[in-house]
Amino acid sequence: MEAILMSNRKKNRIQMENSSWKIWVVFIIVLLWLGYYCQYSEREERLLVRKVQMVLQSYQNRAEAGSEWWLTDFANNREKFRPVLEEKRKLIQSLLDRFKNVSSLTERIYRNFGTFSLGVYVDGQIQMPTKKDAGGLSSGICFVPETEVRSEKFISSLFWDSGRNCAMLFAFERPISVLAGHLYHEFGHALRDRVDHAKSAYAEPGTVLFAAEEAEMHNLELVVEDAVMGGVYLKAVKEILGKYKPRNYKEAASNVTLNDLLFLDKALGAINMGKRALGVVAPVHYWAIISCAIEMNGGGESEYTSAYLWMHDLPHKCY
Repeated sequence: MEAILMSNRKKNRIQMENSSWKIWVVFIIVLLWLGYYCQYSEREERLLVRKVQMVLQSYQNRAEAGSEWWLTDFANNREKFRPVLEEKRKLIQSLLDRFKNVSSLTERIYRNFGTFSLGVYVDGQIQMPTKKDAGGLSSGICFVPETEVRSEKFISSLFWDSGRNCAMLFAFERPISVLAGHLYHEFGHALRDRVDHAKSAYAEPGTVLFAAEEAEMHNLELVVEDAVMGGVYLKAVKEILGKYKPRNYKEAASNVTLNDLLFLDKALGAINMGKRALGVVAPVHYWAIISCAIEMNGGGESEYTSAYLWMHDLPHKCY
């Protein structure tokens, strides 16, 4: 009997050793597979990013020569630029008026910010409003002249300045469709800040909360730009996606060629652009491709947020 028990114990020990050995083998195989998968994914990511960066560089090289600034040295030429600013004010008002019913969000934005004051940024201050505030929760639009851009560093060529309660825009020529999109984009941030007091309005750049609001406003900008072009723009975007049938938004972005961007330029009414204008139109095209790819593949809100973070880092990625 004792011999039988010892034999069983030995058999069980051997079985346990065999099981333990098999577990370690499986564990090592899984680790090796994960290592290979991560290396493959990283290599694939590098290739995707390089393709996008190469196309972007070719696109930027198309910049038209000559000045693209319509507001240069305002401080020393105030009277000269007064009528120019008044024309810009009328144009902005007409764009806000015409596209206020594009979505429920544009309607809310217009109700709160359809009346605005217009100013110019000079030596750290906003000067010369061309229109008095007239009812509603009015905010400003402030153009930054070329001389100020050369002498001071700004976070972007357009942004919502919560402290000054105004949308800051560099004063260079851009397509009308993009200007309309930019206005509703920045006043969308104003809505989240001034009216909704949303946590995302005060989130740190680079965070998920910050990116979620940016993705929302980029999508808003996109539908406004498409409305300005009578539905032609998104139709062109979907035509490109139909050609490539990408599996995800990264693949969609990496499939885009220079000819595709030129095709989208026409659909957006973007012609004869300088370097600054190309710099704001390129993100419009890439976001349109990315956003529509997410929609076509049934992605959710979190995917738009991830896509914004990925796209925003593209110019800074170095491999």
